[in-house]
Amino acid sequence: MKKITLVLITIIALMGVTLFGGTGVSPVHAQGGYTITVSGVGTASGQPDIATVEIGYQTLNGNLVNGYNDTQKAVGNFTKAIKDAGVGETDIQLLVSTINPEDRAAGAAGPTGNFFYRFTTVMRITIRDVSKVDAILGAAITNGANIVRNFAFAIDKVDALESQARTAAVQNARARAELLAQAIGSNVGDTLTINEVVTVGNVLPTGNGSRGAVVQDGTLGGNVGQLIVTVTVQITYTLRVTS
Repeated sequence: MKKITLVLITIIALMGVTLFGGTGVSPVHAQGGYTITVSGVGTASGQPDIATVEIGYQTLNGNLVNGYNDTQKAVGNFTKAIKDAGVGETDIQLLVSTINPEDRAAGAAGPTGNFFYRFTTVMRITIRDVSKVDAILGAAITNGANIVRNFAFAIDKVDALESQARTAAVQNARARAELLAQAIGSNVGDTLTINEVVTVGNVLPTGNGSRGAVVQDGTLGGNVGQLIVTVTVQITYTLRVTS
């Protein structure tokens, strides 16, 4: 009777090898929680449709009232000029307006109490027609502005470009995961986690025929090139290890 029991156990064990053997998903490995984490990058580029710039006026004056009046006149003149050139009222934002007293004897043995005053007023301007960049900056400078800084082209709405770049990034990540999984004899499973980072920046010129923010003939409103949106994703997938 004991011999019969041993034979039955052996037959059942052999059946188990037949049912669960061969190539396929290993239940033990699948339950073990194997994962693979990869990064993917996607990009999309588009033509800039707006520009931003900071325009202002700065002066030194030994007389507080005269300096203030001079600053107000200059700011009023160039503000009117850029409005006439096409900048909307709501696209002019006061960024900074300061009056700083400075001792004329700075660096000497000691303060004298004899001050002059540094007046600074700066506006942040949004230009919604990039073909008018040169005309607007020229109007500002001609009419008293002596500060022009932080000029940049931009895209007003980047949602469509972000979507394109995001799709490309996810596809890139999946392709990388599949290559790595195949290299170790496995298959990519479900998505567990995903994180993304979005950046927008200029495509800088690298030579003839390149895509870039290129200034031609000394003008800023000529060939403004392309802006590029980059989406980077990090995705964790389950990993189905084959036996």
